[in-house]
Amino acid sequence: MTNVARLLDQRSVLGAHLSLLQHIDRMVEWDWEVCFSHVLHEVNSIADCLAKYGFDVDRSGQVFFHPPGFALTAYLEDFRFLST
Repeated sequence: MTNVARLLDQRSVLGAHLSLLQHIDRMVEWDWEVCFSHVLHEVNSIADCLAKYGFDVDRSGQVFFHPPGFALTAYLEDFRFLST
């Protein structure tokens, strides 16, 4: 069990100063089904690339219908890892 899952399971988040975990803990109490999944770093380089790109552009938002040129290498690396 991961540290995050252990914290949530034991409800030890309530006394912690970990804002994100406190928000997750509140969401778990809502009337819905919550599923958490772990994505391997090796297949998440496109997300890292897009997140870094987001710091350099205005905050109005952008929609990509195809991998943008700056992220094409990361996209292909992720795709190649998933298809093996």
